[in-house]
Amino acid sequence: MAPAQQSIRELSGRWVVTGMFGFGIVATGVLYTYWQLQTAPFMPVQMALAEAFADSSPRVQGGQRKMHQNTPVILRVVMRVPFDPIRDEAVARRFLVDVARVINGQLDLSEYDQLDLHLYQPNPERAIQQKTYREPTRRLLDQLATPASADPTVGDD
Repeated sequence: MAPAQQSIRELSGRWVVTGMFGFGIVATGVLYTYWQLQTAPFMPVQMALAEAFADSSPRVQGGQRKMHQNTPVILRVVMRVPFDPIRDEAVARRFLVDVARVINGQLDLSEYDQLDLHLYQPNPERAIQQKTYREPTRRLLDQLATPASADPTVGDD
């Protein structure tokens, strides 16, 4: 072999493995930090929903798409429900109002333009039944302000 080829520096396996572990730790830390920054402000809402609706496994996020300016500020909630959100439309609409009531008790719902409620019902060995309800928060706040004896459905678009 020529002496020029011998000058190429090789990394030992020990340094490669150490680098891989270091990269894994840094990547995990970055993902953990990002997730905490995205979900931490909504943790009280998430805990209140979990307490109000047993076995619902709620996940809450909110905000505005940064890439698109002048887009609505959206509060997104994903919940497991015991009913079929596709077939039981009236039950789902009442559930939407109940969820909005719990959320409004934890944060100011008027700071958001829209509530996206993603409901799903997992069915063992069958397809998941899921439906998304997008509702303007103004309409939900009006619904919350009306007495309980009033019509329980949220506006039909």
